[in-house]
Order: sequence, then structure tokens, then C-alpha cells
Amino acid sequence: MNSFDLSLLKYIQEHSPVLIEDVTSRFGKTTSTLKRSMKEINEFLEPDCHLHIDGQWIVTAIGYREYIAFLEQIPFNRYITTADERIKRSQRGAMPAGRGEQKRVLPQV
Repeated sequence: MNSFDLSLLKYIQEHSPVLIEDVTSRFGKTTSTLKRSMKEINEFLEPDCHLHIDGQWIVTAIGYREYIAFLEQIPFNRYITTADERIKRSQRGAMPAGRGEQKRVLPQV
């Protein structure tokens, strides 16, 4: 699961049914890439909300509530960061400790 998968699902959720050609043009991806992404997304969707191709259209019954439920169930370790996200993180340095985490204090030399 990557940022493209999430963007694709959101776009299709907002515009379904949508022409495959419109999606490939918008995202600059091939039809085979769309199919791979749809397969990955469908692993986390209920069968009645699956993305599917019907002729030249991508169709889904997913609504906003199902989209939010989808986002909430994605295991964090399944998300793959983009190169841009990795670069931004390395430029910011170490992230501050989040809720429930303790900052590691290194001994001074």
C-alpha cells in the first residue's frame, strides 16, 4: 500500500464510475499499474465495495464512511513511503516522540 493506492481510491470513491482513460491521464499510470493497485486496495475492502473494471469504467460502491473504515484498518507496516516522503523525513531529522512514547536520552560524552 502506497500513497498512489490511497490517492487512487479517494479519486475513484469521489468520481465513481470513472473512465479508465481519465484515471490513467490524471495519475500518469498505465492500466496494468491501475489493476495492480486495485488488487492491493481490494484486499482491505468488503466484497460489496471492491473496485472493478466494467468495460472502460472503474466502478465501486464505496462511500465516504467505507473509505474512512478502509483507512483505519490498514496496518501501518503495509504502507510504503514514497521517495519524497523518505527525503522529507531525513531532512527533518529524528521525529519527536509521539503520545505514549518516551524520548531516548543519550549519555553525553
